[in-house]
Amino acid sequence: SLSVSPNLNCSLSFSLISLQRLREGHCFNALMSIVGALKYSSPLSRLRETLAEVPEKDLQHLNELAELLQSTSNYNAYRRELNAASSAHQFALPILGVLLKDLIAIDAAMPSRLGKDKKYNLAKLVSLGQAYLTITHQQKIRPSFEPDHEYMKILKVSVCQPAHTEEELYTLSLAREVRTAKDNFKPK
Repeated sequence: SLSVSPNLNCSLSFSLISLQRLREGHCFNALMSIVGALKYSSPLSRLRETLAEVPEKDLQHLNELAELLQSTSNYNAYRRELNAASSAHQFALPILGVLLKDLIAIDAAMPSRLGKDKKYNLAKLVSLGQAYLTITHQQKIRPSFEPDHEYMKILKVSVCQPAHTEEELYTLSLAREVRTAKDNFKPK
């Protein structure tokens, strides 16, 4: 059964607190997933009137996090923050999609063997090794924070709820705000 939260602003505030905790803990993979959902999901972005009620500082914070995770300049801002955490020997969970993109780019751009005698391309092996070091380095570092069990219970409840289809989410957004001529999105 679909129901509309009476206080979306409270939910968004909780999400922003969660995002701040994820950033402080350098959990970039989860941070990317939640920012993407809050910033770019069609049903949520359609709720202009509801989003207008969200405090400006909260929206600004969400925009700052979105800028951190932008693909601009090959995720440069995110990579700087990840490298700073790694250099300080702090736990960090990289964005797995970016890491996989790097591995694919290296594999596609560089031949595995060179020349007539088909010698291994050491530059490619070194590049692949550096990407793998990102993961293996982080596996050796323990997080500097202890789990907050109450907070984890709240997250489990919200995550374990059945997933809604795009059409169901759109229906929920219509229950919250009536569709206007400005809204171009229609689920298939």
